[in-house]
Amino acid sequence: MKKKKIKVTQDNFKDLFFEAVEESVGHAKGKISLKEEILSLPEEPPLFSKNSIKKIRENLHVSQPIFARLLAVSSATVRSWEQGEKEPSSPARKLLQIVIAYPIFFLGWVKNLIKRSIELKYF
Repeated sequence: MKKKKIKVTQDNFKDLFFEAVEESVGHAKGKISLKEEILSLPEEPPLFSKNSIKKIRENLHVSQPIFARLLAVSSATVRSWEQGEKEPSSPARKLLQIVIAYPIFFLGWVKNLIKRSIELKYF
């Protein structure tokens, strides 16, 4: 039996949440069985050359310190990547992969974080 998709809104969130909790409890007690799905793990993120890292940053039109801040690393780290002295860690490479795939989304997300940070700081 296929369930139809339900749009979650502020009005129905509470009901949907409790329905999900009831299903979880029913599953834990062995009263219902839930759909199982086997997912494949994503591949290791690709390696990036020093030139490609610099190009990613330049395409975002940001300085090394700003780029570092966006990726939650130090300016020295970004500088060492761009000079080929060090390679980004696996999590940093995954984030770079996301930035390449969705640059507009990434910048919008950052803009939202900054806005929320300012709101929390001053209000």
